[in-house]
Amino acid sequence: MSVCRWAVLGTGQVARKFTLGLRASPNSRVSAVGSRSHESARVFVDELGLACPTFDYQGAVGADVDAVYVATPPATHLRLALLSVSAGRATLVEKPFTVTGAEARELAEAAHRQGVFCMEAMWTRFLPLPRAVDGLLREGVIGELHTVVGGFGTADAMSAPHLLDPTLGGGALLDRAVYPLSFVIRALGLPSGVAGDLTEGRTGVDEEAAAVLRYDNGALAVVHASLRSHLANDLRYVGTEGSIVVQSPAYRPVSALIARAEPRGRPAGTGQPLLERSLAHGVRQAVSALTPRSLSNGNRPLWRPYRGNGYQYQAEEVAACVAAGRTESTIMPLADSIAVLDVVDQIRSAAHVEMPHPPEAP
Repeated sequence: MSVCRWAVLGTGQVARKFTLGLRASPNSRVSAVGSRSHESARVFVDELGLACPTFDYQGAVGADVDAVYVATPPATHLRLALLSVSAGRATLVEKPFTVTGAEARELAEAAHRQGVFCMEAMWTRFLPLPRAVDGLLREGVIGELHTVVGGFGTADAMSAPHLLDPTLGGGALLDRAVYPLSFVIRALGLPSGVAGDLTEGRTGVDEEAAAVLRYDNGALAVVHASLRSHLANDLRYVGTEGSIVVQSPAYRPVSALIARAEPRGRPAGTGQPLLERSLAHGVRQAVSALTPRSLSNGNRPLWRPYRGNGYQYQAEEVAACVAAGRTESTIMPLADSIAVLDVVDQIRSAAHVEMPHPPEAP
């Protein structure tokens, strides 16, 4: 496969992670960096040892590149992604894809009209462990899926100032909740109903978000996100024949536990007197304490390490899709990105919160 030359728009933390991630991919390299600040772009290039020119955003999109990665704050995603798509560039847009469902549709429709590849950079979907879990769910290893529970919460919002700015698309809902929501949509599809609520912080962003998604087949999903609390940060799929627990941190997972369903008890009245005696309970508790859960009751662990920092897998997917003439990824289709933001809109509506108008685009 030929080398895919990238233009990176933005010089923040996620742009650095993506650029460093490409070092684990022999078929990708950064060939241009775009920023609204020439000084910021030069510092970015120098600190990361890149041998590439710097531009403003439009100049980077127009440079001699094959693909564009939009890594600016969420409120600017639509404008810069449309700039890239209009120039005929394969476009990878950092999550969240946009800030509303309407914007997501606008971008997807523009990409379709242009016949240009476009994808949300939900990088976790491309890691080996989630890909393996995806396959197990398709195979029905845990039976019919009826519950998905996931959360993402850490108390490090100050590491990225835009997270506390509502006009830039900050908040737990857009930065954190989109991770578990993306996997809920992947597993269960579009919900028939959404209930949710948000807790607003002093800067006006939602610092806490929670939602329940209902499905016509009776399935439920529960999602929790936070900018101020360290949550369990795992992802649980529960089916009729067992469960799969993607272990923390589920946004960068390497291990999961596949657990079979506990055997059903005997009908009421038949009793199990020996098993209910104190000695039997004591033995069970001792065995439970001494035996790792992953080795008990037929449970088994799943381990799938990733290369580098993991950010390169999404770039490799873009390059593979473009080489094959595809305009969408089957791993992260545009319909899923739209669905996630439709749910985000419904959570805002349930909480009686409106998306603030962004400032003038940088």
